[in-house]
Amino acid sequence: MSLPRRSFVRRLAVGFGTFSSPDLLRSFAQGRAAPPTRAEEMIAKGMVNVTVTVLQGLGIALLVFAIMTIDSVLQAFVKLLKLDEAQTAKVKEISDHFYAEILNIGATIIVRPEGEQGPALDNALKELAPVYREKIFAILKPDQRARWEQVELQLQGVQAFLKDDVAARLELTEEQRASMKALGDGLRTKFDGLKTGKQKVTPLAIGRLIVARKLADTRALKLLTEEQRAKWDELTGEPIPLETMLPWKEILAKFGAKE
Repeated sequence: MSLPRRSFVRRLAVGFGTFSSPDLLRSFAQGRAAPPTRAEEMIAKGMVNVTVTVLQGLGIALLVFAIMTIDSVLQAFVKLLKLDEAQTAKVKEISDHFYAEILNIGATIIVRPEGEQGPALDNALKELAPVYREKIFAILKPDQRARWEQVELQLQGVQAFLKDDVAARLELTEEQRASMKALGDGLRTKFDGLKTGKQKVTPLAIGRLIVARKLADTRALKLLTEEQRAKWDELTGEPIPLETMLPWKEILAKFGAKE
């Protein structure tokens, strides 16, 4: 029997509720306009056990938002790098463990004050991501790893210039790095507004974020000298449209609303 969404929210919001009932989660997911996400499916299948006391937006929005992005990028890499069936199966196995860890860590994050949740999740991802990245790299061929690293820098955009190894390769000045940081901080503020639920995810909001991201990247590239730009092009390889890697349409379908 399907439960009304309000009943579902009330049951989860009281005390330390354990997000472990497949039927309960499934009824909530089925009541939405959009299909359940990878995170919700994993919970419904009993793959993870998430304890929450506070729901955001449609539920565990912050965690679902993060996993949707990571999952979309991984799927894009599978196609881009032309992984074989064995590699693809291994990537899925590794990523499932990664998502499960994110969700279980999220159980401790989601109960924090709203302003602390985004930074806490970012810190957790910074610790987990390198570990699982190395596991995936171990199953890739040398040329696949090289291309992964190129596209990875493209995805990071202006944030890539703040990495010590990239800054060293490009020989960025302190003034350039300070300008890059200002651009990155401004973009992160806009993104966090959507990710944490402080701002509604609407077609207009998504559009503004995409424009802001492209503008920040363009301004960052203009800060480079001709020699630095040539080195950057070498580091990143053939450009890949961000729209083919980032799940804007999926995020909009899950969390979006009309203006």
